[in-house]
Amino acid sequence: MAREFFRGVVRAVLAAGLCTAALAAVPPVPASADWLGAQRALTTGDGIRQWPSVSGHRVAYVDHADDRMLAGLTSFDIRVLDLATGRDRLLTPEPTATGPASISGDRVVWPDRGAGDPGIWLADLDAGTSRRLDVHPGDNVTLSGTRLCYEYDGRVWAADLRTGRDTAVSPATATASSCDVSGNLVVWQDDRGGDLDIYARNLATGVETVVTDDPADQSMSAVDDDVVVWQDASNGPNDLDIAALDLRTGTRTAVADEASSQFMPDVSDGRVVWMDERLGHGNTEIYAYDLASDIETRVTTAEGWSGDPAISGGRIVYEDVTGRGHNLYQRVLTPPQLSISLASDPDGGLAAVSGFIYDVHGVPVVSADLVLETSADGRLWQGRGMATTAGDGSYTFVVPEIRGSGRIRVRAPGSPEYPEGVSRTLRLPGPGIVSANAPR
Repeated sequence: MAREFFRGVVRAVLAAGLCTAALAAVPPVPASADWLGAQRALTTGDGIRQWPSVSGHRVAYVDHADDRMLAGLTSFDIRVLDLATGRDRLLTPEPTATGPASISGDRVVWPDRGAGDPGIWLADLDAGTSRRLDVHPGDNVTLSGTRLCYEYDGRVWAADLRTGRDTAVSPATATASSCDVSGNLVVWQDDRGGDLDIYARNLATGVETVVTDDPADQSMSAVDDDVVVWQDASNGPNDLDIAALDLRTGTRTAVADEASSQFMPDVSDGRVVWMDERLGHGNTEIYAYDLASDIETRVTTAEGWSGDPAISGGRIVYEDVTGRGHNLYQRVLTPPQLSISLASDPDGGLAAVSGFIYDVHGVPVVSADLVLETSADGRLWQGRGMATTAGDGSYTFVVPEIRGSGRIRVRAPGSPEYPEGVSRTLRLPGPGIVSANAPR
């Protein structure tokens, strides 16, 4: 989930047989510029649209077109844009929302002061209904499936939409804020140690984990699965860095530590996005980093301010002041296209395996090393040969010794510039794979 500074307070916001067949691969996608699609404007015109929260092909955001003062606070509208259909839906009959929205699947939550009854509201997009939740009238709300967390009276709370149970997560002896939730895991910052540190609690087991314990402030945490990210002030408040911890493996990663401030991180599927001032305080840009491949890329390229990024899968949504108004844009990390084709010999064996690999822009991937692999059961794979792509991105394995039944695929081991990728699996007919002459 993304994070915001809102009204001077940190606020939570919320990718047949033996005949010729071309099949697209779905490999892991790194944060490499070679796999990043073109920028697309999601909103246009004058005015301010901001604080995106992304889930799949849906983007919830704030529209300030009809701002008004309500109970001494600025209030505004919540909208949801469906990128699959193009429908942009207004969720607030009146501009009474007082904080950003968070979206997960077909549900959206946000704080609202409508009709003088402040609280957290839930919209069911598929059912077309909305209701006030029976929880504290909190703020900084984030949602994951049927779990939500929020801030109320200096503590972090978690609620379950299935059971209605609402539980304090952080201790009463500390001031807590900036929560995020992923499945059963809630993360937040609190000051129990005299400075801000990051903590996590498994809602199913009740076990709390100390994510950071450092004299400097660690804050603005976000979580996806077991990966927690945050901004770190170890080098001073004017030189914030981004760090990540995989709670499953214990691996800590320095995501961004340039001699400038990197802040407001979000994470999804092992990819981290954040705001970055390495090009100057007035030229804040969005960067992305892939934990698996150790690749960083600059997401926004225009001069001027870009900010408040949110990521879901490979979809990165952010605010930008390019052109008229203050609008939302996206770029998408798109898998490379790795095709595989089989050609049989006159005796029914496999004569050749060939195909192409292209990046997201349709440019051939040149000099990429590929491995041909076979398996009897689809679990244990054996190397059968290697090939290198030509100038047009093509490859060919000549494999007359491979016969029988089983499975075959092509794998790109990857490099610092290109991701590891695996083509879809094709089947071989016959009683069994008989060749064992190729290298493993």
